[in-house]
Order: sequence, then C-alpha cells, then structure tokens
Amino acid sequence: MTRRTKLLGLLAGLILVVIAGAVAAPAQMARAMVEKPDYDVLKKGKGYEIRRYPEMLAAQVRLDQDAGEAMNQGFRPLADYIFGDNVDESKIAMTAPVTQEADTSSKIAMTTPVTQASADGEQLVRFIMPSEYTQDTLPRPTNPDVEIVTIPEQTVAVIRFSLRGKHEQMLKKEAKLHEALARDAIAVVGEATYARYDPPWTLPIFRRNEVMLPVAWTPVPE
Repeated sequence: MTRRTKLLGLLAGLILVVIAGAVAAPAQMARAMVEKPDYDVLKKGKGYEIRRYPEMLAAQVRLDQDAGEAMNQGFRPLADYIFGDNVDESKIAMTAPVTQEADTSSKIAMTTPVTQASADGEQLVRFIMPSEYTQDTLPRPTNPDVEIVTIPEQTVAVIRFSLRGKHEQMLKKEAKLHEALARDAIAVVGEATYARYDPPWTLPIFRRNEVMLPVAWTPVPE
C-alpha cells in the first residue's frame, strides 16, 4: 500500500467521522433537552445495569391488542394530552422515555420472589410526566382513555441498545437480559418494560432503547 493510498484512507475515515458527528449531534441535542427520570445505578453487570428509580407520575392508555402494535396506537392519545387535550388546555413538556409494558394489574402475587398468575393481555403505553408536577397540579385529561397513575419506586435491571426498537428487537434483548440475570443469580419479579427515548426521525444507530426487568436485588455490604 502506497503512502498516497494510506493518506486517502485516513482522509476518508476522517470524513466519515465528521459526517457521523454532524448527523448524531441533532439527536444528542434533542435528547439532552428532554427531561428523563433520575435514577441511581446500583450495580453494573456484564451487559446490563441495575437501577433504582424513585416514584414517578405517568399518563397512560390501556390497549387490548397485540404488543407489537400497542406503541403506535397508544402514542397518539398521549401526545394529544400533553399538547393541550386536557381540562386546562395547557401544554406539558415532553419527557423520555415513552414506555410500554403488559398490564399486570389482574395478576396475583404468590411468593417472594414474586410469581404471578396469567394476565388479560392488555398493554400499557406511558408518558412519564415532568418532575415538576404532582397528582394535584397535573392537568386532568379530557380523553377518558388517558389515565394519570403513580409508578411506585422500583429496582430494575436494564439492557440498552440502539436500532429502531421494534418489538422483535425488544423481545430478543429481553431474552438476552433474562439469560444474564439467570447467570448472575438475580431474581426477576415481574414483566418487562420497553422504553424508547428518541423521536422517529432519529437515525437507528443513534437511538436509545431499553428493556427493563424488575428484580429483587439488594447491594451486598462491603
């Protein structure tokens, strides 16, 4: 390989880095401007981390349909709500992530770790509300399908990835997370939550998606 060829190769690589940075910058800036829930990282495992989330408020819709289609169907009424479809006709700042999970309200806790009976198949799609609001100050939805709920504090194991965050990808990452937690003898105590952080125009390689599994885990004193 000649010196000229090497220089051309280095130049091409530099150009690709610059282009990638220019493309990634808008997505990173948009993500930085959107409020995300605070959490504490309790443990960094191989391929995952365990987080502790505080109590949060969320607007949610229940959907009796296939999990792969629930996000698309649930997004619109929630977007309408934060854009003014509420009793105050006020706008509410968008936050991240938008989450989806199976509705386990009809399940019955049996033991510790928790095992649960079969669910009714409903899906919950949620927008996390900005931290400035409380149950008393958050505008009430005018759409009866939109509910305001309190999510209790929780400990979850999380695996993070990019791409589009399609349902099939979420399922594969969930299986991988289950394998990692079984390997490390960490008990899963509930259903998965799928979290998507970016607007649809974000290129797949720059997106942030996560699968969260509630776990029974306590830090071991040193």
